[in-house]
Amino acid sequence: MQIDANLMQSLIWAAMGCGFTWLMTTAGSAVVFFFRKDRAVTHRIFLGFAAGVMIAASVWSLLNPAIEQAEELGQVGWIPAAGGFLLGVAFLMALDTFLPHLHMEGDEPEGVKTSWKRTTLLVSAVTLHNIPEGMSVGLLFAMAGQSSGPERTAYLGMAVALAIGMGLQNFPEGAAISLPLRREGMSRGKAFVMGSLSGIVEPIFGVLVVLVSTQIAPFMPWMLAFAAGAMIYVVVEELIPEAHLGEHSNIGTLGVIAGFVVMMVLMLLIVVMAAAALVVVMMMVMMLFLFYLRKVDDGTFHRIEYFLTTQYFNRCGNNVCFRIRGAFLQLPLLFPYRLYRYGSG
Repeated sequence: MQIDANLMQSLIWAAMGCGFTWLMTTAGSAVVFFFRKDRAVTHRIFLGFAAGVMIAASVWSLLNPAIEQAEELGQVGWIPAAGGFLLGVAFLMALDTFLPHLHMEGDEPEGVKTSWKRTTLLVSAVTLHNIPEGMSVGLLFAMAGQSSGPERTAYLGMAVALAIGMGLQNFPEGAAISLPLRREGMSRGKAFVMGSLSGIVEPIFGVLVVLVSTQIAPFMPWMLAFAAGAMIYVVVEELIPEAHLGEHSNIGTLGVIAGFVVMMVLMLLIVVMAAAALVVVMMMVMMLFLFYLRKVDDGTFHRIEYFLTTQYFNRCGNNVCFRIRGAFLQLPLLFPYRLYRYGSG
């Protein structure tokens, strides 16, 4: 069935996209083999950059598509955007309240009381905010699989851009977990493994979201905004405050700005490249069609012309969109070629 094929395609895309983000976390965790100690300046830059990427991704990759899709479904755009955003914040706040974890530079564990070691609590904190990252990438790939035509290309471009952006911020994030673990006394090899495993929730939740995407399709705007709210909560609660710990410095702020700009430019470049690729494909199809028309006899040409004019418009009925589409088929294809074939007379 077509739905099954689309779902399988979305699963493959999500597995590849979220797999890439996890690999970048693993690569970042490998930094522990090359640095003897965790430098405060580097740590702040890493956290600030991750915060900037997540803010930009929340706006362009999640909230904007949520509003657009809600309006396409006949809903008031800001309601699912605002409602889903607040639900995402509430969800992460609940996890932050009950799940035992420890912030990077913190001394007192948060959440319910537990006998977990300090290193386990550190990994738990990073794993916590990797969940919405995996969900956001999976949601966009699911939307690409459920769409068709130019809309499919646009969503796929946004999903790829988001996966690349999450991967870029996951590299410093992997280092930001493995280096503190090493500082806590953990061996380099174990710190690397724990840092890598902190990102495994991204492909897990990314694939899970795709699996349930057909059931939650009407609520997709809410889910996109939900992921955005969860990500912004992580940025405000953890990344930005920790990027400004210690003596006053603009390093963390510059990291946030750099991450935001990089993600913004990446989103725009991906969309422009996808649009350019679509134009190239359409031009190639047009050239092939014109080449085909050169070889047909007059009778075949007139039948094609009749279908794309009179018969096509009769089938369109009162559908204005199909009539416009038919006009665009005729203007670049039939009219110039008719002049070329028969002359102005």
